[in-house]
Amino acid sequence: MAGCVLWSACQQTTDDTEAADEAPDVAVVTVSEETIETRREWTGIVQSLRTHVVTAREGGEVAEVVVRDGDTVAADDLLVRVRQPELEARVMILRERRMLLEAELSGWEELAQADAAGPAEVEQARLRLMEVEESLGEAEARLEGGALRAPVSGLVTRVIAATGAQVSAGVPLMEIRRDDALGMRLIVPARERPYLDRSDRLRLMDSREHSWSIARVVSVEEAEVPNGFVSVEVWVEDDLGDWPIEGELLYSEERAALVAPWTAVARDDDRNWVALVSGDPPVIERREVRLGAGLSHGVEVVDGLEAGDRIMRFEPRSQPEGRRVAAHGEAR
Repeated sequence: MAGCVLWSACQQTTDDTEAADEAPDVAVVTVSEETIETRREWTGIVQSLRTHVVTAREGGEVAEVVVRDGDTVAADDLLVRVRQPELEARVMILRERRMLLEAELSGWEELAQADAAGPAEVEQARLRLMEVEESLGEAEARLEGGALRAPVSGLVTRVIAATGAQVSAGVPLMEIRRDDALGMRLIVPARERPYLDRSDRLRLMDSREHSWSIARVVSVEEAEVPNGFVSVEVWVEDDLGDWPIEGELLYSEERAALVAPWTAVARDDDRNWVALVSGDPPVIERREVRLGAGLSHGVEVVDGLEAGDRIMRFEPRSQPEGRRVAAHGEAR
């Protein structure tokens, strides 16, 4: 009886040892290098980023408004005329006075040539004429200032002035969107801001499939930007016309990277790891990895693996470190 008991115990121990030594089947994937694309898109309006406000130089009455909302103007084009009746009357008086003083000076010069007048009388007449000419020049310049011309080329977006209205100096008359300040204003997530510093990776396409050359991207302060977002301006170098127009800013970058399946990565606190299958016979090694961009079919492995490494495809926690396994699988 005792012999039978001892034989049974030995047989059970042998069976347990064989079970413990049996290598479980695990699915593996061979990590290889592949080309991945990072792509971002932002939509906005290509338009002028700066507006010039045209103001009245002198007070007076709006006599004529030459342009309307939506008109395109070039620098020095006439925009509006502001009449100044009192100044116009002063100019007329000064012109008449100049004519009289010119005649008076001519008379004194004739008398001086006939030795009937001295140099002092001629000089005083000349000074009186010069004073009037100076006053007339100032008045005519102010009068000319009533004809307001475009200081910049661009698009008239708002006409405020109305014919017959009384205005004072400094009052806004219209707004012009400058065509030398074209671009797109965007509010983007702060984590995406670094992409916009790579101008060589950016393209700006409008709804006509025209490509705009990007000059620079600058951050700007703007009120009421949500937390976690930033405001930027994308300036363009050229003017393709027909703006404002909808546009799309594209970021695209291709690079070689190692990619692991999502199911092959485990996480403990802030540590990511995979079950590396290596050796002959193959055994499990838990290898810490640093991850990069997430993709639809996996995740970029920045550090911790090399091309050709084999890792468990599924459930890396199911096998302890050091376990001998039977690996089955294919390259990606």
